[in-house]
Amino acid sequence: MSPADQTDKRAELIAKYPRLFSQTQYLEFDDGWLDLVASICYTINSHEKALEQKWKENVDYVVFQQLKQKFGVLRVYYMGGDEYIHGAVRMAENYSSKVCEMCGSPGRPTKTRWIKVLCKNCEKYFGDQND
Repeated sequence: MSPADQTDKRAELIAKYPRLFSQTQYLEFDDGWLDLVASICYTINSHEKALEQKWKENVDYVVFQQLKQKFGVLRVYYMGGDEYIHGAVRMAENYSSKVCEMCGSPGRPTKTRWIKVLCKNCEKYFGDQND
């Protein structure tokens, strides 16, 4: 996928979930995690809709502050939510350590200049670069 396609995919994700990204100050992760971030957004949005239907009010909506790669893992900093959201976010963060940051294939933490999660193919290409 070209960089322009990835930019479009990020823009589509933000447009689809504007409330989640309304206060995002930092969005820094490679393209391989876009589907994982989309899954987090879908899970949060679906849970909040279910709560709205059940309680009609008092939903503690989630707003992302930052989504970034840190020490080879996706980190999601957010406000709001409940225990369900907290568990879903933590599960996605943990899962990110097994997903290639570059292409989304199964990967493993790799130490180059930085810790990155890469598949074997991406490790051949990106593992030799010193970011």
